[in-house]
Amino acid sequence: MSASRIVLVLAAGGCTHVDRVPTTPVRLSIDLAARPEVITQNVQDAFRLAFWVKDHRVGELEGDPERHPLALGVARAAELLLFDIPIASEVTVIPHEVAGHGGRIREFGGRATYSFELPPPYSFSPSATHVVAGSLSSTVDMNLLIDQAGIAVEAHEARYALHTAFESGRLDHLDSGLMFGIPIHEIIEATVPFAQSDVRHWTTLQADHFGGVSAESIQHRYLALVAITSLVNPTFLYSAYDLLWRFLVEGKRTGALPTIRVGPAELWASTHVSPTPWGLELELDVLTKWPDCIVGIAPHAGTGPGGSSGGIALAISNVHVSPIVVIAAGLDAWLQPDLAVAAPILFGTGPRAPTHLGASTFAEVRWDHPGWFVGLRASTKTKVLVDLQPIAASGDVIAFTGLLLGRP
Repeated sequence: MSASRIVLVLAAGGCTHVDRVPTTPVRLSIDLAARPEVITQNVQDAFRLAFWVKDHRVGELEGDPERHPLALGVARAAELLLFDIPIASEVTVIPHEVAGHGGRIREFGGRATYSFELPPPYSFSPSATHVVAGSLSSTVDMNLLIDQAGIAVEAHEARYALHTAFESGRLDHLDSGLMFGIPIHEIIEATVPFAQSDVRHWTTLQADHFGGVSAESIQHRYLALVAITSLVNPTFLYSAYDLLWRFLVEGKRTGALPTIRVGPAELWASTHVSPTPWGLELELDVLTKWPDCIVGIAPHAGTGPGGSSGGIALAISNVHVSPIVVIAAGLDAWLQPDLAVAAPILFGTGPRAPTHLGASTFAEVRWDHPGWFVGLRASTKTKVLVDLQPIAASGDVIAFTGLLLGRP
C-alpha cells in the first residue's frame, strides 16, 4: 500500500465520529532555537491556562449570575476593565515585541533590547523593541519585516485562538477578547499613527523605497482593508457579542462557538489583512469540521507598491487514528517576490514580479491521556515568507506537552 493511501485510510478512520468530552489543548512546546511561532504560542497558552484557572475560581464565587444581576454585572465590568483587559493586552504585547520584532532582529543576526510599560488603563505609553547599536546590518526588506513582525504575531495569535476554539467547539472569554481586541488595536494604530508606531515606520519605508505612492495612501488603504475585513468577519462580530453581552451581561465565562451546518459538516470562516514587504495581503480562512476532523483552507493574495503575491494554506488536524493518537498535517504554498535578506544591498525601486515559489509543510502526532498529552511536530520549508517562520530554508522537530482543558 502506498504512503498516500495509508494517510488517506488513517484520515478516513480518524474522522469517524466518536463521542468525546470537548476539550481545549493548552500546550508547552520545547524549542531550543526559540522560534517566534513557538514563543508566541507558549506565551498565549500560558495566559489561557491562567485565565482558565481564574474564571473557574471566580465562577465558583459568583455562583448563579442571576442571583444578584446588577451587583455581579458591575463586578464583572470592573474585572474586565481592571484585570482582564490589562492582562490580555500583555498576551499580545510580550510576543509582539519579543517574538515579533525581536524574533526578526535575532533571525538577521542582530541583538535587541526591550522596554515594557504598564498596560492600559494603568499606562498608555507603548512598549518598544530596540536594535542594539552596531549589531545589525540590514536591507530595506529586513527593516520592513522587522517593522511588520509585531502585526504578524497578533494575526498568528488570533488565528491560533480561532482554530483551537473551533476544534473544541467552545469560546472562552480570553479568546473572544483577543479576536475582538486585535482588530481594534490594528484599526487604532492605522487611524492614529503615533510617531513611533509600526504602521508609521513600514508605510514610510515602503513609500520611500518603491516610489510612486505616498505613505499616507498606503496607510489609508491598510486602514480601509482592516476595517472592512473586521466588519464582515463573523469571528470579530461574534467575539464582540461573546465579550460584551454573554460575559459582561449574562455572566457566562465560556460558551459554544457557533458554526454553519451543511449536511454533516460544520463550517466557520474568518478574514484578515496582513502587511508584507511588498504591500498588503488578504486572507480568507475557511474551517470545516467533519465529523471530528478539522480541515482548513486559507487562500491569500496580495498586492502593493513592491509587487504582488498569492498562495494557499491547506491543513487537516484532530485526526484520531486510535483512541489516544491524534495526527495533523499541512502545506502552505506561496508565489511571491524574492526578498533581500542576505546582504546589506538595496533593490531598485518599483514593483517586483512574483517569481519566487516557496512552500512550508508540517506533520504532527499527539498522544492523548486523560487530561494531558505529549507530542512531536516536524516541519520544513523553502526560502519564503510564511507566517512567523524564518525566511531562509529550514527544518526542525520540536516536542510538546500540555493539558486538555474542559469548561472553566
